[in-house]
Amino acid sequence: MAARVSEPSKTMGNPTSPIEQSNPIGDTSSELTPEEIVRQYHEQIQRSLAAELHKRLMQLSSTAFEKVVLKLWQRSLMSLPMVPNI
Repeated sequence: MAARVSEPSKTMGNPTSPIEQSNPIGDTSSELTPEEIVRQYHEQIQRSLAAELHKRLMQLSSTAFEKVVLKLWQRSLMSLPMVPNI
């Protein structure tokens, strides 16, 4: 059984980071395992990154947005396995 620990100290790290601005674990942090704390912080980081990406994409011109989409599409095609012609 995993040991239960309290939430990591808020004094560590960048004080303006999204994690320290909002507590994703709430008041029940003392009842969570270290794995649960890491998972919840990871989810919070993903939500923050998604929100920041959305904000930046919405600020782009239509031409710049199209370039981003085309670049991502090109990268996704390059990562696909080659299928032999039959």
